[in-house]
Amino acid sequence: MIACVKKNRLARKAFSLVEVVIAVGIFAIAIAAVVGLMVPITRSVTEVSDADQAARLLTSIQGELARLPLATLQQTVDTPPAANDRIFANRDGSIIAFGNSSRWGENLQSGETANSRKYFEIVLSRNTALSPAGATNNQNAGFLAVIAQIRWPGYLADGTRVDDERQSVLIAPMAFAR
Repeated sequence: MIACVKKNRLARKAFSLVEVVIAVGIFAIAIAAVVGLMVPITRSVTEVSDADQAARLLTSIQGELARLPLATLQQTVDTPPAANDRIFANRDGSIIAFGNSSRWGENLQSGETANSRKYFEIVLSRNTALSPAGATNNQNAGFLAVIAQIRWPGYLADGTRVDDERQSVLIAPMAFAR
């Protein structure tokens, strides 16, 4: 009889197979939920990183444009670029060039194309509310107001063009004085 009481105590201290299976199932569902949250978080971090890089690129572009003579800058923003003559930058901003530039084809890695390097697309246009177009305004103007749009991604890694409605955009006003 004493042996039977000890056996019942030991049986009560262990988990049954059903309890173990339920615990493992609950744990698996919790892990799957946590892993499911990783994809949106990673996407969000990438978007913030790209927006930060676009802002740095904008500062760099503004510095380069400030070096140009005002007449050259006016001509640049007043002439709409052709599709292959837009300004692009790679993801880290180390290459900034027109889309038809030979720089995009230099030192390509395996599997990389010239278009796959073009990540940021830069579009410059005159802010006509502050700097109206016209010969008399251009000659007498002391400054030029410009709107810069940086869109990304311009091209995917395989070199295919991304539609405008699927791109992120950073729009910034700029002003350049004589």
